[in-house]
Amino acid sequence: MKLTKYTAALCVSFLALAACETDIDQVVFNSTTATPATLSVEGAQQDLYTLDANNASANVFTLNWTAPDMGLQVAVTNVLQMDIDGHDFANATTLVTETERTNTSYTAVTSELNANIQTLLATYGLETPTAPEDALTMNFRLISFISSSASDTLYSDVLNLRVLPYEGEAVYPSLDVVGINNNWDFASSQKIYSPTDDGVYSAMVYFGGNTEWKLAASSWDADKNWGGAPEAEASSAVLTPNGSNIPATTYAHTTYMVTFDRATATLEMSQGRDFWGIIGINGKWGDNDDIEMTYEAANESNEGHNLTATVEVTGGDTFKIRPDHAWDGEINADNIAFEGDVAKNDGDNNLNLTAGNGTYTIKWYFNKVTPHMTVTKND
Repeated sequence: MKLTKYTAALCVSFLALAACETDIDQVVFNSTTATPATLSVEGAQQDLYTLDANNASANVFTLNWTAPDMGLQVAVTNVLQMDIDGHDFANATTLVTETERTNTSYTAVTSELNANIQTLLATYGLETPTAPEDALTMNFRLISFISSSASDTLYSDVLNLRVLPYEGEAVYPSLDVVGINNNWDFASSQKIYSPTDDGVYSAMVYFGGNTEWKLAASSWDADKNWGGAPEAEASSAVLTPNGSNIPATTYAHTTYMVTFDRATATLEMSQGRDFWGIIGINGKWGDNDDIEMTYEAANESNEGHNLTATVEVTGGDTFKIRPDHAWDGEINADNIAFEGDVAKNDGDNNLNLTAGNGTYTIKWYFNKVTPHMTVTKND
């Protein structure tokens, strides 16, 4: 009898627990009560924002937003998008993606905003307007979601700003990296740039020929060229005005981010890489599936120094660029401007070849203030 009584008591207890669990109200996302973010321009909104190629580092405007209220305490991803009016965000450019709720604003910089607009113009086959009356109306919106499902996504109201972009690239203060591949010609050298004209110059440079080199301000005057003998792979070194050529063996990697402070003659070399490749073509994402990119010097037929590869697509047309068969330092749709037969792939930051199967030429113009990529289908 005791055993029966205790068994019955346990059963009652389990039933009670089960009943309690089914009675608990599950907190779920409700789109009818959730509140989307509110997007606004900081300060007074201008009738027209005119982008100036000669002031490429200037801030154009700042967009602020309130945090969305999803109705429950969960991680929320916010994505700020931009597109040309009338296209309903069909090929929207992503300006910001954040998940920590720490960023509630975005400041548009002239060169970056212009590059993004030029990408959209190329995507839609539109010309760059030149007159204020033909300025573009740019649409901005903030998307907030929990799991990237349409059922838990909120959209802010669309904010419209009129912008007049410029065509072509701005001219920045620069120094020549001369001697690479025995090219001592200022006119065709790779360069490092000072976008804010503060005396600090920087850019990615391709060193592949193992030859001596120097920095110069388009002159061999004693105070306008710098050289020396840094220790091998020194991350920082002070160069000497009118110093000797930097030995070819000092920096052995193929590419570096080169930074030079003209006031202190301090050279900084970082992000040394030996190999750049296209990964993902035809669905091949393995460790050694990269298609090697080769260096092409500036000439009359291209926009400047670039890394290029020709790829044949037979099925599987998304890709990225990565260094040394690794993902650290990858180039993707979120961190490079691009134009031609290419777009951002839906749902991720891969680049997508848009003209179907065939042969494509991919060029990455790395030696720029704002690096960019062009993709052309050849057949």
